[in-house]
Amino acid sequence: MVYTGLLRAAMVAGLMALSVSGTGCPPKIPPFDPGTVKPGSLPRNVPKLLAFAKKRLALGRTGGFHRLYCEDALVALEKARSLDPKNKEVLLLGAQVCRRLGERARSGPEQFKCAEMGLRFTRAGRLSFPKLVAFHYFHAALLGLRVDAYRASAITGVSKIRAACRRALALNPRFHHAGPLRILGSLLASVPATSPFNGDIEKGTTLLERAVKLAPNFPLNHYFLAQAYAKDEENAKAARHYHKVLCAPATVDWDPVIAAKYRALTQKALRALQQSDSPKCK
Repeated sequence: MVYTGLLRAAMVAGLMALSVSGTGCPPKIPPFDPGTVKPGSLPRNVPKLLAFAKKRLALGRTGGFHRLYCEDALVALEKARSLDPKNKEVLLLGAQVCRRLGERARSGPEQFKCAEMGLRFTRAGRLSFPKLVAFHYFHAALLGLRVDAYRASAITGVSKIRAACRRALALNPRFHHAGPLRILGSLLASVPATSPFNGDIEKGTTLLERAVKLAPNFPLNHYFLAQAYAKDEENAKAARHYHKVLCAPATVDWDPVIAAKYRALTQKALRALQQSDSPKCK
């Protein structure tokens, strides 16, 4: 599973091999089969399509993430984009929905599909609204989802993620719980130091420490900082931040689906460090 558009730590060795071979076939993308609506049943009116999408997403929030409602919203947003390719609200909401679905995808091919769909929104958004941090941030996150699902794309994808993150950082490092710092920091801390990836564990850790300082209540900042500390064999520091992931309360961005996945990963990481995986939460 991808975490806010980032690379898995487990893929680093594979990246090294891919940098030499350049091999790998894209995953077979499953068809997009919306749950309850078809494009032809929706109006040819952008404001109405946006209203439909927002209503579906609001229904999902009442019980956390709801895959079916997100997919319905995406059908409407895809149609709205076809009618008005430069509509800022359509492009932004479409990118957000694709990222949300991709991060919670049930398979690699499904994740790849969501990333590809989302990148259509962010590419248009970056061209039309270059000073809006959201499009650069979501572009980086979706590229990360794509690389995670199709590792051969890392050869060119990593540099694109880095460039989008730097643009987002220049605009607003605090956006989405210090998201630009989190993505770039995790990227630098996890990929190989050799070309074309050019990772840097020290710089990556510093960026993640800044992310935690700016947004201390967002669990993923602690998760990726813990990973960086663990990689640098600072196990006690890593455990403290992993424990914050396990103790994090539910929020809109920390719904039961994503929280359960991260808790499982965190507990596994803590056991590998021979640290307690059952902290006493306040």
